[in-house]
Amino acid sequence: MDLKFERLSAHVGARVRGFDLSAMGDSESEGALRDAMRRYKLLTFHLPNFSVDDQIKFAGMFGEISERGSGYGSAAPGKTEYVSNSRGDGTLGNGPFHYHHDHLFYERPLSALMLYGIEIPSSGTATKFRDEHGFYQSLPKETQASLEGIDALHMLDFRTDARGNTERYLRSEATEPEAPSFWRPFVWRNPQTGKPQLLLSPAIEDFRGIDRQEGFELLRALLRIGRHEDDPETTYVHHWQVGDLVVWDNIALAHARPPFDTSEARTLRRTAVL
Repeated sequence: MDLKFERLSAHVGARVRGFDLSAMGDSESEGALRDAMRRYKLLTFHLPNFSVDDQIKFAGMFGEISERGSGYGSAAPGKTEYVSNSRGDGTLGNGPFHYHHDHLFYERPLSALMLYGIEIPSSGTATKFRDEHGFYQSLPKETQASLEGIDALHMLDFRTDARGNTERYLRSEATEPEAPSFWRPFVWRNPQTGKPQLLLSPAIEDFRGIDRQEGFELLRALLRIGRHEDDPETTYVHHWQVGDLVVWDNIALAHARPPFDTSEARTLRRTAVL
C-alpha cells in the first residue's frame, strides 16, 4: 500500500490516503499506521461499507479491544457499541460534551478510541480533538503552577448540583452498588512522550491538595477555556460524513462534542482499545 498522511493541524491529526481494507493483516502497513498514530495522535479515513467485523479487526491493530463499553447504559456493548440518538441500543445520543478523556474513572484508561459515521445529521455534526500537552503549554505560567500537586477523583456516574459541583449518582444501586472511580493528577507526564499534559473531565467528585470548593472553581475555569473558541494549532475539529472513520489517542487528546440538531438521527459506531 502506498499510504500518504496529510496533516490536519499543526499538532493534531492526519488524513490517511491510499488505505485498502485488504491490507489489514499486512505487518508493514499496520506498522506504518501505528507509527502514524504515535506521530499524529489521530488518523481519519473515508471507508464506505466498513463493517462491524472490519472495525473490530482494524481496532485490533492498535491494541487489546476493550469490552467495558462506555458504561452509560448501552444494552450489549461487546466489542462495538453505538453512540446514537436513533437506535434502541444507542448510548450518549444527544447533548454537548466538554473536553474529556474516556474512562479516567478506571485504573487503566483507554489508550485509543475509534468512531465510524453511520447516520449523520444533514445540518452537520462535529467532534473536537485537543492536544492536552499543547493546551497545558498555552496556560499562563501562574495557572500551570497552581495545578501542581492537585489530584482529582474521576467517577463514572455523576450529576451536577445547584452550585455546579459534581457528586456521585448511581442510577441503580441494586445492580451497580459501586461505580468505578480513580484518583489522577491534574498535571500528568505522558509516559510515551515524557511531556506534561492535563487530564480533564467534568465527571470529578473530589480533590486532594486543594479545598473541594476551590477545586471545582478551578475545574470549571479550565473547562470554560476552549468551550467557545479553539486554538487551531492544538485542536482539530472533525465534521462528520457517512463513512468517516476516526481513530485517536485517548490519553494525549481530549475530545468534545458541540451541540447539534437532535431532531435528526446521529449514529456513530464506537470501538475502544486498552
